[in-house]
Amino acid sequence: MLPKQLRFTKQDFIGTRPKVFFRGTFCDAAFVSLPTTKYTCIISKKTLKRAVDRNRARRRLMSIVAQYSKGTQSNKSVILYPKKELPTAPHPQLQDEIKKLFDTLH
Repeated sequence: MLPKQLRFTKQDFIGTRPKVFFRGTFCDAAFVSLPTTKYTCIISKKTLKRAVDRNRARRRLMSIVAQYSKGTQSNKSVILYPKKELPTAPHPQLQDEIKKLFDTLH
């Protein structure tokens, strides 16, 4: 799990206009201009019906993001939008996609 200072709050979403900058096989990512670097994962009920699946997908993504966020020094906040294919995605492929996402941040 990400530390609290790296997670979005309700106040961070007020007045934001995310711009999608990364489209992948398992998730899309949007950039939000905030003064600090923060990450979040938004999964709708339309994408994954069961709460168990949504929570599992969120945990998988955020654990990988926590690994790669330690090395970044950019002030870019990211919103992740997982796709329906995420629950069946192999972990190494998911890691590669998140790594590509962080490479595009620089």
